[in-house]
Amino acid sequence: MWSRNKANLYIRDALNEFEPNFKHPCFSPPAQHRMYKQKLMATHLIGFGSGVSAPVPSSYLFDGSDSLTTPDHANWDFGASDFTVEAWYYFTSLSGTETLASWYGGGAGFLFRVYDSGQLEFYSGDGGIDPSGGAGDVGTNVWHHVAVSRSGSNVRVFVDGTQTAIDSSGEGDLGDPAQTLTLCGSFNGNMDEFRISDNARYTADFSGSLPTEEYISDANTLVLIHCNETIVSGTTGSGATFVDSGNTGHTFTEGGDAIRNTSTYKF
Repeated sequence: MWSRNKANLYIRDALNEFEPNFKHPCFSPPAQHRMYKQKLMATHLIGFGSGVSAPVPSSYLFDGSDSLTTPDHANWDFGASDFTVEAWYYFTSLSGTETLASWYGGGAGFLFRVYDSGQLEFYSGDGGIDPSGGAGDVGTNVWHHVAVSRSGSNVRVFVDGTQTAIDSSGEGDLGDPAQTLTLCGSFNGNMDEFRISDNARYTADFSGSLPTEEYISDANTLVLIHCNETIVSGTTGSGATFVDSGNTGHTFTEGGDAIRNTSTYKF
């Protein structure tokens, strides 16, 4: 569901923007405020009649040949610095090698992928990084929080907050492949709350404190996709584009028939 905190912030901002223009000749200012707030609370999920509407909870659905892509950018050229790549995934099947995130070419950059055994792997040839988990890291038909996080020389893979793999000699420079960033290029299932950060958000078990609502962009957020961002052009399922919710605003394009799904989502 759409988080209560996000809803409260949305309502607060809307009140600040629109309340000065809301007047009723039969009521005093305090009564006008209460009347307006009640009207807003009753309608904020469907809009104000002025083109403003609350985001609809959703995820992105992929069928194995779909993707979300954005052009190459220095934001994810981590070099030898710390980083975190994470998302919630709902695997409907595990077949062959499925790509969760890719910025890779000629050994440079990174690949984050899952094998048909449910084993997760994060790979960078130039960086000499290859933490690989084991069979059954993830299963099907359940939401999993999946993350890879580098802190110094340690590159860790986490599933639902539990570390499943570590490469303790992963301090190498990932290099710059000058490639498109591709999400879910060969993935079957749903993705929600994808985030890239330029710090190590996870360095130890956090299974007892998994995220419980949408992320809020902070100073370390390079990419953030809630999957309910405003569509800039097109129609979802047919190559729509949108700007992500991170600090730098990257434009993503649906590939194949990647489509927003409002019936299956994490937040």
